[in-house]
Amino acid sequence: MLSRRRRKLSFDHRGAALRAKRMIAGHTYCNELFKAFLGDSLMYSSALWLDSTGGMRGDLEIDGPAKADLGMAQIDKLHYLLRKARIEATKMGRVADTFTLSNEQKDFAEAKIVRLGLSEHIRIHLCDYRNLPVDFEKAFDTFVRIGMVEHVGYCFLPQYLKIIDWALNSNRAAAAVTMTTPPDSRFDTLQL
Repeated sequence: MLSRRRRKLSFDHRGAALRAKRMIAGHTYCNELFKAFLGDSLMYSSALWLDSTGGMRGDLEIDGPAKADLGMAQIDKLHYLLRKARIEATKMGRVADTFTLSNEQKDFAEAKIVRLGLSEHIRIHLCDYRNLPVDFEKAFDTFVRIGMVEHVGYCFLPQYLKIIDWALNSNRAAAAVTMTTPPDSRFDTLQL
């Protein structure tokens, strides 16, 4: 049972896109700061350290160049997920749509997309997942979300999953969703 104060916090959080925008504020301050310890990808979700590159110790080699680093491990994670979900957007000439609440993240990503010559393949939308464009309905063959679901909150998972279903093609679609989960002992205190 939630305490009176806790109940108020839960109520204040529900469905509030403005609250979600405030919560992401910590991600928008300085891309260079995050780049210093997250690597060029700026991903803070778990990386995939392959055995072929020395596993989790692959970046700790003292003699000679490291077999792996955080950036490579993040790319390995992305490739693994794309393979598992059988997603080949660039090979099929498809367009990837993504969204963020952060102006700074959008600007940073768009500059990188231009630099890599991928402007025709990737579009970034500045919007909350609850306010996707109407033309997104049943428009997507695949959906990939890495390390964001924990920000949605337990109470909103059904709504979030309905939105994913709303956006996915009814005839043929795949979804790959990863999330960080708390220990069972802390689950009740973290529900919002």
